[in-house]
Order: sequence, then structure tokens, then C-alpha cells
Amino acid sequence: MRCPNFGQVDRPEGLCHNGKHMILKKLKKARRGERGQASIFIGLMLMTFLLFFAFVVNTGMLVNAKINLQNAADLAAYSGAAQQARTLNQISFLNYEMRRAYKKFLFRYYVLGNMAQKSFPRSGGSGPMLWSPDGSTDYQVPAVCMIFNGKDNYCQIAALQKINAPPANPLDAITTVLRAQLLNLEKLREQNCASIAKANTFLLMLWMYNTDPSFASVDPKFTTLVNLLKNLAGDLGLIPRELLLSFRIKTLEKYLNAAPQVGVDIGKVRLLRSAPDPIAQERTVNAFLSAYNTLGENSFASDSIFMDELIPTGNKGASLIKLNEIKAAFDVYAVDFEAGSGNSNNPKDCTTTLQAISTPESGLTLGFYKDPQILTYYAVRLKAKAKVMFSPFGDMELKAYAAAQPFGSRIGPPLPDDSLLVRKAIAKGKFGADVTIRRQIPNLPVQESDSAAGAGKGWDNQEIMSQLYKSMQTDLLTPIQRENFERGYHAAMGPNPWEGTRYNILNDTVPDPFMVNFDTQKNAALWAPIFPPDEMAGLSSAIKGAIHEFFAPPSGSGMAASAGLADLEASLSAGLSNYIDQLNQGRGEEGEGLKVVKITDPFTSRPNDPANAGIAAPLGSLGGMLMTDPSQYRTSWSAVPNHDAQAMGRIGYSVKFVSFHSLLNASRPADGKSGNPNNRPDGGADGDEDFIYLKH
Repeated sequence: MRCPNFGQVDRPEGLCHNGKHMILKKLKKARRGERGQASIFIGLMLMTFLLFFAFVVNTGMLVNAKINLQNAADLAAYSGAAQQARTLNQISFLNYEMRRAYKKFLFRYYVLGNMAQKSFPRSGGSGPMLWSPDGSTDYQVPAVCMIFNGKDNYCQIAALQKINAPPANPLDAITTVLRAQLLNLEKLREQNCASIAKANTFLLMLWMYNTDPSFASVDPKFTTLVNLLKNLAGDLGLIPRELLLSFRIKTLEKYLNAAPQVGVDIGKVRLLRSAPDPIAQERTVNAFLSAYNTLGENSFASDSIFMDELIPTGNKGASLIKLNEIKAAFDVYAVDFEAGSGNSNNPKDCTTTLQAISTPESGLTLGFYKDPQILTYYAVRLKAKAKVMFSPFGDMELKAYAAAQPFGSRIGPPLPDDSLLVRKAIAKGKFGADVTIRRQIPNLPVQESDSAAGAGKGWDNQEIMSQLYKSMQTDLLTPIQRENFERGYHAAMGPNPWEGTRYNILNDTVPDPFMVNFDTQKNAALWAPIFPPDEMAGLSSAIKGAIHEFFAPPSGSGMAASAGLADLEASLSAGLSNYIDQLNQGRGEEGEGLKVVKITDPFTSRPNDPANAGIAAPLGSLGGMLMTDPSQYRTSWSAVPNHDAQAMGRIGYSVKFVSFHSLLNASRPADGKSGNPNNRPDGGADGDEDFIYLKH
């Protein structure tokens, strides 16, 4: 009898032995199958845990990498903006140096050129200046007249009287001899009239145009005259000095507007540092290295770190600053003794007239001001591939954006003519036919409430003239010599109350352990090339072009340059070329060179002044015309935690982070002032698609 199978019985007991065995075998096989399913389930659970663990680790690493990358981008932006701030500081210091050069010329023109006049207020006074040789004749303007012998002051007379020789009597030998002697004296008088006029005019021309401070290359026909005047004019003239300072400022402006770099990596940085003019790329190099050295090699592959500068482009590089020139055209005057008739039988008096020397119509550049519609800032995009431990896709590229800008200081204000000139109605004068008289005299405000255009304001004031005259003397009996002139120059070039909140003035007036600007001789050296080092081949033509533009008649005027101006242009070009050769050897004024400019401390006297015994001392207030309180000029923004240090104030630009939102949104400018800055960040190599997602 066959053993029934499981489907043929109602209960398990009805199964035979073999049937039971088969059932047990199937049950064991089922249990073994269940153990395989558990392994799969356990495997799935382990895999889920590992994936979750990898996700957590990767997310943590990516978050940490993103934070590090953002910190590096912030450092890059701050470093680039800090370089911009330093360059802006240098521009502001040189801009004020241009104003100081103008004040030095004013001291020469107003004080040295007129102190021999009878009306000059040597011991004080008040109200507008009276420019008069004898107290009654009114020149109405400063007029240069120098004397070289205190006992022969022809600057205090309005005319040199003629010498009348009696008619000769052939029968009277004494009368004949007397007439001959008087005729010789009359001839000598007329020659002296011409010599006085020549000396006054030549000195004024040196103050304006001299390019040979040492007078090493003098035309032999002027040797005697130069030997007489060199102690009064042994420096660069106003026009060459301002021209060279303006070239230095334009070079620094070009550095600020250096073209933005994209795809910058460590290899490109090495190339930039070895360029002919590495300073021009200092912004990019410093920014990248600040980020690169911060990231290290643990989180990011070194060869994956790239930086793009997201700054707007202009015609010749970036569009981060625009400096507008401040120009003025003016007249200055020298006393001219009009020669007599030259006829011994009918001699005439040598009467005083005013000989005008006018700047060309184009005007002389006396400074710069920053266009407020062009925002100076620095923005970057930093890219790098983060090393992710469990990523199946390899290293992951991350991006970070950051922006910063210089703030908290100034370069200088825009100056209208009434801040640089005073209009005068000249009553009389002897002028060449090719000279245009503008009746505008150089002047500057001194006190906070001054306007240079007002009568009795600025330098056109008796008290100011008296204080500057006294600054040359240690006592009233001190004779006026060359060292006295230097002392007077330094006082005249000191900061006035009007300038305190309008200019950024380099100084060491409060102790600062982190910054010392001036050496023991009270000189500061600033890197400011006259021309970019990699473009030096074009310097000569650029100088000639600038001089030609200075002398060129106004566009559309129909005027042609006179022969005299053409000769002056050629002379100035040749002289500046020779002086630049000296600068190339480091033999400029105060040891200046082509790339380094020297600035003297505007708040102290010079240690080489014989009156100082080798020690520099504060200049003092000179009756209130100079600033002495640091709070008047150390007004830049400061966030020093120490209250005492903060109370001392600081100079120069600071740096702050700014949001991309403020740079992209014209209604909320980053500087809080400019209504519609027209230099939106550029998208760089990757474009600006990410900008809409930036919320910081």
C-alpha cells in the first residue's frame, strides 16, 4: 500500500513515515530560505546605514569646505580692497602735495616777492592787503620786486627820477666834465631800470617754470643773473612740480583700474609677480594668495583653486575710479621799471609798470577730485574642488562670492575758481600783445569760513602775510637768508583749518605703534612712478604731449600759439627731460626718483634748520592759520576697540565688506551716497547667472 501524500489525509497523523520525512525536509528548506532573506534584510540595513553615514560625513565635509571657501573669498575681497585703500591713500597724499606746491608758490609770490614794499605788514595788521611800493601808489595785485641791498630799496618808489645834465659850456671845463659824468650816470640809471625789470621778471619765471633746481645747466648769458637769484629760486618751479605730481597720480589711478583677471590660479600668480611692473598686479596677487594660503591642501586640491575678479571693465582696464582734474588759469605780476627815452638831451623818469605773466588758457592742473558716480570696490568669485571622502562623483566644485570696498576718507573736494583765485581789476600795466590778461590772481582760503574770491580773504590778508613773514625769523633782528626762506616755505605749506576735513593729510602727530610715516629727517617715501615701469619707453613723448596740451590754445578759439609760447614750450620740454634723467639716478629734490616721491612732514619744522639744533619741532599755529589739534584732521573712520586710541583719530581709508545686493541694486548703493553708481560687477568667465541667487 502506497503512503498517502499530504493532500490525501485530513490530519498529519494520517501520514506515513516517508510523508512525514518529506514534510520536515520541506520545512527545513523553507527555514534555510528565510535565513537568506534575513541576510538580505540585514545587508540592506547596513547599506542604508553606511549610505546615511557617508551622506552625513559628505554633507559635513561639504559644509565645512563651503565655509572655508567663503572665508577664503572674504579674505581675498578684503585683501584686494585693502590694496585699493592703500593706493587711494597715496593718491590723496599726493593730491594734497599738489596743493602744498601751490602754497609754496603763493608764499614766494605774495611774501618774498612783496616784502620789500613799504606797505607790507611786517609787524601785523588786519583787513585786505594794500599792494603799494610807497603807501600811496596802489598796484592792486601782488607784484614781485626784489632787492639785494637793504640800503638801496628801489621797491619802495614809484619812479626812478631822471638825471638832468646841464648844457655844456666849452669855456668852462668843470661844467663839461660834470655834464659828461651826469650823462654817464643817466645812462647807468636807464641800464639799472632795465636790469631791475629783467631780474624781477626772470625770478617770477623761475618760480613758475624752473626745471633745474641746482642750476647746473645755465645759459652763459644768464650766469650773472642766476647767481644773483639762485638762493631765491633753487627748487622746481610750480608748473614742472605740478606736472610731475599729476603724472604720478595718474599712474596710481591706472593701477587702481588694472584690468580684471579671470581664471587666476597659482601658476598665473607666479607669472604676474614676474611681470615688468608687478605692482600693477598687486591687487590680484594679494587677493589670490590670501585665499590660496588660507585654504591649504587638506580640503581642496591646490590645482583646482581659481579666482575671478568680478569688477566692471572700462575703456582701458577696469572702471573703478575716475579722477577729474582741477585746473586754473591765472596772472602773476612783476614790477617793471619802464626805461626812459634813451635821449640824453631829453631824459625821462623810469616809471613802474606791471609786467604780467599768464598761464596758458588751458589752465594749470592744481589737483584732482574723485568722480562720486564711480564706485571703488573689489568683488571676487572663488572656485575650488572640495575633497569628499565617499563621493561616487569624485571631488565637487564649490563657488563662493565676496565683495569689499575702501571707505572712510577722501582725496579732495572739487574746487571752483573761487576756491583757487581772486579776481582783480588791474588799473595799469605793460603787457605784450600776445598775452591775455585774465585779471585772476592765485589765492587760497585759509580759515574755515574763507573764500579765496573774497577781498581780504585767504592770502590776501594782512595778518596772514605778517604771520608768514615772521615765520622766517627766530627774532625780529634775524637777517633774511636762504635758511629763512626754507623755514618760511615749510610754514606756508602747513595745513590750514580750511583743509582739515577736506583733505587726507599724512602725519605722525600722535604716537601710533603700528604706523610711522616719516623718517628722522621728516621725509616720507611713497611708491608713485611718474610712468608705469613697463611703459617707460613712452615717457618722453607723454611728457612732451602734456606740455604741448598745456600750451595749446583753446579748441575752437582760432588762436595760434605765439612764438614766445612756442619757445617756452620747447624750453620746458627740454628742461623736464633733463630733470627726469636726474630722477632716474635718484637725484631729484629730497632724493626723489622716477618711482619714489618724497613728502616732507607738513606739521613739523625741519631738523636741518639751524634754528632747531637738529631736532624737528611742531610748527605751531602761526596765529591760528595752521592746525595743531589732531581732531581737526585725523578724522577718518576708526573702529579701534581701545577708546583712547579711537579718540586720537586716524588718517586714510579703511576697508569694509559690502553685499552683492548693494552693488547690484542701484537704489541701495554700497557707499550710501552715490545715487546710481554705473559700475555694476562683471560676471567674469562664468557669467552673472549666479548673481540672482546671491542674498549677501
